[in-house]
Amino acid sequence: MERTGGELVQDFLATFEIPYVFGNPGTTETTFLAAVAASKATYVLALHESSAVGIAAGYALITGKPAVVSLHTYPGLANGMFNMRNALMSGIPLLVINGQQDSRFLIHNPVLGAPNTQLAETATKYAYEVSRADDIAIALQRCYLQARLQPPGPVFLSLPMDFMLERTAHTRFRKTRIVDDG
Repeated sequence: MERTGGELVQDFLATFEIPYVFGNPGTTETTFLAAVAASKATYVLALHESSAVGIAAGYALITGKPAVVSLHTYPGLANGMFNMRNALMSGIPLLVINGQQDSRFLIHNPVLGAPNTQLAETATKYAYEVSRADDIAIALQRCYLQARLQPPGPVFLSLPMDFMLERTAHTRFRKTRIVDDG
């Protein structure tokens, strides 16, 4: 069965029982926001990206589960970096999802297109940018798992906005159980 990238985001939030997405969005997140709005999750709007990451980190500390944070492309990511670095140094699991410019325009170096993963690598344990809609499901699942693996910490996922509308047959999510040998 084919699903859009936005529907995969909804499935991801439902499968992993994620009740909140914290963030400070911009134009590159409009398709992601539409997907969250159509899910059961509540979008918690913060006045600044740094605040969004801080609020999400507090939620992750309380619940022991990775919190999902949505940040605007490169400028918003830059604003959230200090608290992402704090989360990295403190072992706080976060899944930071960043809107990337429409992939069809990246060849033209648009103003809001930038090397998001390169910036994020300095404050996360793993950073990845989806390069095709077929990879959305596995990228969401892998990044959520990476945030939980020891040592826990923030993980970054860049999603080009046009992929939220594209259809893909790669739609399966499986909850991953982490077995602690200790």
